[in-house]
Amino acid sequence: MIPISSTLNGKQLYYNQMNEGSGQLGFVLSGNWDYHAGFFDKALDDENKVWVRVPFKVETGTVVSEASTSDAYIQLGEPFVLHHI
Repeated sequence: MIPISSTLNGKQLYYNQMNEGSGQLGFVLSGNWDYHAGFFDKALDDENKVWVRVPFKVETGTVVSEASTSDAYIQLGEPFVLHHI
């Protein structure tokens, strides 16, 4: 795991804003999300072994499912690069 210094760290916004905006850049909600926290991921290679990951925690509301809209207001954490072996 390699942390990335970013102005995203600590930013607060609605989950739907982040999901839609990051989706346009190729990010997806990681499969290991729960109602109170999760990650937005983007593969950096064709083999899907190197990823940039943006963690978030839910401040108010809940993340209900990967496909639905949400009333959640989230705070982003420090992005990092992750290599799956």
